[in-house]
Amino acid sequence: MQGTFKERVAQVVSGEYKDFDTVPVCVTPQLIRDIGFSDGEIVMTQKHIRNCLAQEETATDKEHHHNLPIDFMDSLPQYIESPAMVLSSLTQKDSIVLVTDCKDKKDRPIIVALKNNGIGRSNGRLISCNVLTSTYGKDSFESFINNSIKQNGVLYYDNKKSRNLVVSAGFQLPRVLAKYDSNIIIRRFDEIVNPLSENNLDFSPDGYGTTLERPDGKPFAYADSDGRQKTYEYSKAEDGKEYLSKTTATFSDGRSEITDYGENGAVLGIERKDAEGRTTYKYSSDGIGYHAHEVSYEYYDGLSEYWDKYADRSEELYKSVHEKTRDKVEERGYYHDTAKEGWRESDERGNITLSRYNVYGVNDAVQYTSEIRYGYDRYNNTVSEIDSDGGVYKTEYYSPSEVRDYFCYDSEDYEAGARDYDSVKSKVSRYPDGRISVKSYSLDGKETQLDYSADGNIEHYRDTAGNSHYGFSAQAAYVKSAVGAPPTFAEVAAASKAARPTTLINNTKKNDGKPTGNGTGSRGR
Repeated sequence: MQGTFKERVAQVVSGEYKDFDTVPVCVTPQLIRDIGFSDGEIVMTQKHIRNCLAQEETATDKEHHHNLPIDFMDSLPQYIESPAMVLSSLTQKDSIVLVTDCKDKKDRPIIVALKNNGIGRSNGRLISCNVLTSTYGKDSFESFINNSIKQNGVLYYDNKKSRNLVVSAGFQLPRVLAKYDSNIIIRRFDEIVNPLSENNLDFSPDGYGTTLERPDGKPFAYADSDGRQKTYEYSKAEDGKEYLSKTTATFSDGRSEITDYGENGAVLGIERKDAEGRTTYKYSSDGIGYHAHEVSYEYYDGLSEYWDKYADRSEELYKSVHEKTRDKVEERGYYHDTAKEGWRESDERGNITLSRYNVYGVNDAVQYTSEIRYGYDRYNNTVSEIDSDGGVYKTEYYSPSEVRDYFCYDSEDYEAGARDYDSVKSKVSRYPDGRISVKSYSLDGKETQLDYSADGNIEHYRDTAGNSHYGFSAQAAYVKSAVGAPPTFAEVAAASKAARPTTLINNTKKNDGKPTGNGTGSRGR
């Protein structure tokens, strides 16, 4: 590394740093290596450096602005080398979080997230390194620390720095840390540990891998060497018999799963939660199997480079939501200032017959709607797509007999299941602006393409050799290719004609009041 990190930051800010290269921060300190990280450099992106220094009052709507003190950025390598605390990430197994004893301009403790064995770029070449993925002032710092302690996430802490930091933040250092010596490695970041359970309940006093039983022999708790715990709850049926009604499993990384059972043992519901207690998946059933509904959620982790602005709102913001029943699927994706919400319906063969979505903007105003209907043949090949913008896309396939004759398939080939029913003969695309494109395919693998403008003129022809012809020469080339006279625009239009779907998307807001962000530019998945 040439020069100091302070000098490299100045080059980034002035635009003098090499485009797309990541910026070396420092060599990975011994403390971080002792925790389990690899050797080598710690790097960060130029974009994140600019985000760290951007001020709220001058940043544009599309910029992140962490507004960190310049002296913190200048001394970032020193803060990484001597943190107040090091915590395991509750959301990324390959990452840790350093708590510094410095605060931002809003008096929030500044944290630094590091990823082990990441990828950087130096002089245009990819390199292996450790990556600083985010650094910012942490909101709700007390609950953040307490939650990490609850999950046994403390890897290292400096007693003096930590105590000064939490006292200045307005709360006391949790008493559980008193059992650890200061300035020692408590554990490596990649070790599997048993989280501290509520009310100090620990189901492994007699050794791991044992099941604790009630006097009647029914289990009530279990724990194993991987840090998994499970409790059992019972209820009484109408006839007075006791049955297992609920199990609660807790995993070493803080995740949990709650399962509800009916009297006959059928699963009625499953709820999974992440390490921060947020629901990530739900399943419900009538216990018979006729009615089942499952919903999965994905949240912003609050630590990644793109989402770190919303770290203090990580309990509110979704990345996506999926809902599924036997014949329908709904999906909602939440981005910075938009929400995309989609629906899918399927037929009894599992083919998607309808796909539609809304895009919501500020205050959940509908910005765009779209709907596509699909048609299939007896072999489940897609033969038509019709969208709400006026586009019609039709596909014609060779019949099985034609394909068999061409390739000289005999009866044994056919009985053996030779796939001779999905060879495309032509594709006709009629676009919303009136243009039409016809692609023709032959069984020998050659193809041609003929494009018409919206006013009915041939504007492009691509022959079997891949040569393109435009304007007046397109029709001449088509005729010369021995294909014959090209079909007229009217003939092609008639062949692609299909009714526009009558049922357009329902613009009723369906995001159940979930936030969609507040204005920093949308980002696709």
